[in-house]
This record gives sequence, C-alpha cells and structure tokens, in this order.
Amino acid sequence: MARRRRARSASFAGRIYLAAGALRVMPATFVYHEFRHAEDLERLDEIVTHNSDIQLGTGHPHGGNALSRDPSTGAVDPRRLRALAPRIATSSVGS
Repeated sequence: MARRRRARSASFAGRIYLAAGALRVMPATFVYHEFRHAEDLERLDEIVTHNSDIQLGTGHPHGGNALSRDPSTGAVDPRRLRALAPRIATSSVGS
C-alpha cells in the first residue's frame, strides 16, 4: 500500500510540475527516469515495485541558484535576498 501511495504521490507532483511549465520531471527513483508528458507518469506504478525504488525527500539537482544583479547570469538578485533575509551573511554575494 505504501509503495502505491509513493508512486501516485510522485506522479501527482510530476503532473503539477509539467502543468506549471516544467519541460521534464525526474522523480527520485534509484534508477534514472525522465518524463516529459503527464500521461507517461502513470508508468511510475510499474517502475516503483518496492518502497526502496523511490526516495522521499527534497532534491536540489541544479546545485543552487547563482546570485547576480543581471538575470542573464544569475537567478537570484542579491539585493532582493538581502531585503528578504537581513540576518543572512551576504559578505560573499557577488554583484
């Protein structure tokens, strides 16, 4: 039962990401799988045959977001970061 719930939950989350504009979804399965269409996510129920076939947790596959005032070279404007979190040490934030 838990296995099916995990597979369905991952499928549901993947559908949300694709509907929001994601180009592909890569669930945290121990064998790499990539899905580009919502209907393909139904295969997760066949792929996840045991609880150990999929990991529950949060991922950070892109390795972080670069800080830059220029949107073409970074995803996060350090000025905005400072405004949102004034207690974060930003001495190493580039411009």
